[in-house]
Amino acid sequence: MKKIYLTLIVILFFQIQGVNAQVEKKILSYNEFTKLDNSLKGSITTYLFLWAKGYYSAYLEFTTNVDQFFKFGEDEIVPKRIQSILLNNKKSFELKSNDSILVIYYNGVLLDSCQAPFDCLDISNVSDRRNMVKLFDNNGFSIWNEEIVKSFREEIIQIYEKFKKDGYKTVFPKKDTFYVVASCLPLVIAYEYDKKHGLSIHKICSVVHKLSENLYTKEIAELAEKYCKKYDLSKIIFSARVYKKEN
Repeated sequence: MKKIYLTLIVILFFQIQGVNAQVEKKILSYNEFTKLDNSLKGSITTYLFLWAKGYYSAYLEFTTNVDQFFKFGEDEIVPKRIQSILLNNKKSFELKSNDSILVIYYNGVLLDSCQAPFDCLDISNVSDRRNMVKLFDNNGFSIWNEEIVKSFREEIIQIYEKFKKDGYKTVFPKKDTFYVVASCLPLVIAYEYDKKHGLSIHKICSVVHKLSENLYTKEIAELAEKYCKKYDLSKIIFSARVYKKEN
């Protein structure tokens, strides 16, 4: 999948080289915007789509805040010329979301929509997401720190080992669900620890799963609280197993 994205980005890069510098700075009407996009074989809306997917992967939600959305995309993945066009016209955009779908409007006209790239089933099915840790600074912005993530995962594994010995039972996916890859592996779901509200099941999983009030969830909450205090974080979203006390 990564190779496909990289190939797409390379193709799009060469397509946008012919963009006129004056166009980059112009405030475009809907017709002008779509005409320019069509002349570039959809490069602008394709990058907008990748921008939205990247935002969701970082935050595990879409945003309706246009400024926050476009601030996230200011990196090397989006070519400078595309950035200039999008940022110069960002006041023409409107974003609407119901968590799983982002709908993008330009000057009040529907431009595109983006489906969430994964859901709660994928948290348990995909190996990378089974080990997911997302850190957020005190301003609520997504950040990455490999050392902190590695340390947090190591302590989560230690908690697993502790509760195995303490008579807690690992929960497995029900056989009538769509958990395919992870059908023989312990169930993993997304938790969220927020300094203001404590531990909860992240909304991506909260429709299907409810938070168990036991010593296991108390301990992972204390772990997340410790990391928030130590590294000045506002919240942590992470994947972890579900444990229940054996009768």
